[in-house]
Amino acid sequence: MKKSIIIGLTIIGTLMIFSGCNKKSSGSVIAKVNETPITREDVTRKLETLPPYALQFFQGTEGMKKLVDELIKTEILYAEAKKKGYNKDKEYHQQVEEFKKEYQTQLERLQKEYKARVEEFQKIAAIRLLLKKELSNIEVSDKEVREFYEKNKNALKQGGKVVEFEAIKDRIRESILENKQAEAFNKYVDELQKQYKITINEKELESLSQSQMGTGHPQ
Repeated sequence: MKKSIIIGLTIIGTLMIFSGCNKKSSGSVIAKVNETPITREDVTRKLETLPPYALQFFQGTEGMKKLVDELIKTEILYAEAKKKGYNKDKEYHQQVEEFKKEYQTQLERLQKEYKARVEEFQKIAAIRLLLKKELSNIEVSDKEVREFYEKNKNALKQGGKVVEFEAIKDRIRESILENKQAEAFNKYVDELQKQYKITINEKELESLSQSQMGTGHPQ
């Protein structure tokens, strides 16, 4: 019994943190507490916010009924808290402000991470297109493939026998193409580096290196 109460309180606490209890939702109404609706979207959203260990309690139709019951309890408790004026209490406002600050800090961190990831992908997408357009004329002739095979066929053995040309020519072509692309890429980058002014702050680099030692991460 005690375990059930603890689980119930834990789930209610999770729901209350993420639900925004005074916010009305739109959609098919599953239940009502006085005039406060609990919608299909509310139930779905609460499922998404539950910790993994709690999901086992809300499987199937009976599980959905349990979850709706928990949401009803949440609304009842919140309505009772407001009726008694606890939402105007100093302790209440202090807890809400602390939560806002903590959540805002997390949100700012996520926004920075999102911005950094978008910027990184923008670079990757632009570079990918640049290389596709600028290095697209690299080809491998049949002659090159044949010459490579003749020169290296003694090393191209399987089961003690030399692999037939027709069986391996596509892999040879792919290998030669990859080598050509790598050479062309390195040459292209080397030429570009001559056109750009590059400066390195050796002092900051050394500081970064020192801060990384022992932690495995730059500080």
